[in-house]
Amino acid sequence: MSDGVTPKDVLTVYDAGYVQHYGVRAPIVGAKDAKLAKGLLERGYTLAQLEDWLGVFFRHPDPFIAQSGHTFGVFVACIGKCITSRPPPAPPPPLPLVELAKSIARTRAEDAERGQQQLRAREQELMALGLSEPLAVMQAGREWLKRQ
Repeated sequence: MSDGVTPKDVLTVYDAGYVQHYGVRAPIVGAKDAKLAKGLLERGYTLAQLEDWLGVFFRHPDPFIAQSGHTFGVFVACIGKCITSRPPPAPPPPLPLVELAKSIARTRAEDAERGQQQLRAREQELMALGLSEPLAVMQAGREWLKRQ
């Protein structure tokens, strides 16, 4: 059995789903359905999993399931369909627009800071070469590049 859960617990969850769906108690066939519930527990399914799959079972669009009257025996027979009919997990939501804008601004500021650091490094290199006006030389070089 699964963590002290009994077949009666499974059938109680099934009955609650049936009442929610049809508004009346489920037509549980005592010994037969108890044996089926015990088999599910012996397979290692938890009560939470079975409850989740029963929710899928009662909403499933399959005509066979709907025409069966949603009996517990059909649930056990179609449990694989209920397990695999779960929708895939939703992808994580996209970053909110404000967060995305902040991220872009941060990246641009970091790029600008790196550019300023490179500019200061070039100025120091020019000064090391003995040029008295490194900034004027660099500005002249930029102007020359713009004209090209």
